[in-house]
Amino acid sequence: MTRQASPTIALFPEASFGAALNCVGIAQALRARGARPVFICHAGFSGVFADYGFQEYQLPT
Repeated sequence: MTRQASPTIALFPEASFGAALNCVGIAQALRARGARPVFICHAGFSGVFADYGFQEYQLPT
């Protein structure tokens, strides 16, 4: 039996810490289920998601 690759799921939270941290909780649950969550974020959030172990992609300014 072949194993399927983990799906990559991009999250793009609203530019507020409440929404961002809610998405971290969702991403943690997705990762626990085998997915690979990544974050697309504004430059002001640089490092926030990486601190939780997620890959970040900043929007161009």
